[in-house]
Amino acid sequence: MDWSEFTAVADMKVTGDGNGIHVSITDVVSAQLTETVYVWLDGSGNALRIGTSKPKVSKRLLQYNRYINKALAGLGGGTPLWEANAWLDLVREQTLTAVVHQPPEIATVAGMVRPHLDIERLLIQQLNPRLNRSRR
Repeated sequence: MDWSEFTAVADMKVTGDGNGIHVSITDVVSAQLTETVYVWLDGSGNALRIGTSKPKVSKRLLQYNRYINKALAGLGGGTPLWEANAWLDLVREQTLTAVVHQPPEIATVAGMVRPHLDIERLLIQQLNPRLNRSRR
């Protein structure tokens, strides 16, 4: 996959105690983009998770801290425990990187539209990332 149209925007690392994850924003300008597609990549450039964000992508990426750590602590939430453990195992081995792409708006009969949801769907179909639960 050619990731040249994407910009690195965040890192995910293991916490100091080794029992959780921590996401930090590495590009504050790109983190302000809206209507984006983001992809979590491992150190070899393999897609782990593909998603979208209509509001600022930083807001979505920083939610990974809460959702994953809450599941790891046994407090339930939106992330299943198996997935939280998979994230933790990955960050114990390497730093993960989130890359982001904001597609250009295109003219449609409904007006100007940014096709981030379509791009997400196609990338999930093409790459079949291991941590995507939904296959739109």
